[in-house]
Amino acid sequence: MKPYQKPRIPISFGGSSDAAIAVAGKHADIYALWGEPLDGARETIAKMRAAALGNGRAAEDIRFTLAFRTVVADTENAAWAKAVDILEKIKSQVARSTGGNGEKLPSNVGSVRLREAASRGKVLDKRLWTEVAEASGAGGNSTTLVGTPEQVADAILDYCDAGVTNFLVRGFYPTEDTVTYGRDVVPLVKAGIAEREARKVAADRPRRSISSTSMPISGRPPGARAADTKNLLAHFRRRSIERSPRPGARR
Repeated sequence: MKPYQKPRIPISFGGSSDAAIAVAGKHADIYALWGEPLDGARETIAKMRAAALGNGRAAEDIRFTLAFRTVVADTENAAWAKAVDILEKIKSQVARSTGGNGEKLPSNVGSVRLREAASRGKVLDKRLWTEVAEASGAGGNSTTLVGTPEQVADAILDYCDAGVTNFLVRGFYPTEDTVTYGRDVVPLVKAGIAEREARKVAADRPRRSISSTSMPISGRPPGARAADTKNLLAHFRRRSIERSPRPGARR
């Protein structure tokens, strides 16, 4: 069955097994992964891009969504105090639901990867908290970024740099956490992304300028090459003058 609508609705896909990645490489427009450490996220993104290329697609054809939770407070100590309280409540719930023996761990590859990450430490990278994943068996969205709004935004931007383009964020207290995330974290993430885009444009501008104004001079007499060089320098001087701010103009 294929979509009738063209362009079709984007296909979002998840799954960390080799079979899932093979299918996603052929069909997915958006690939979703859980909040793994940065090295794991980079590994999965690289696999997905390779799978896309293997199916005759461009690596850029697939966007990436990363899912995690957040614990945010005005200070880092306050955020970790909230995290400790959350962990104790989760542990008591798990003990009641499993009879205290913790059996029946999810066997899907995504959950296994989260549990393996948790075995490496309680906090990975800058502030990826793994204890909830360990306590709950990592049956779902269970890793968490903990800290102040600035710290959490900084950690999210690290994932942006790794290739993640979308974020699916959950809280432990839906209403309170949604307000905090939207009010205090999202604006910082947007500002960080805008800053990165501005730096990228600024870095690319000189290359484009030289490429668009340079002239082929190889294979010509020395006098002609010298004249071409002189004309090119004069051209850049004119452009520099044109770009200089006029007296009284706003900067």
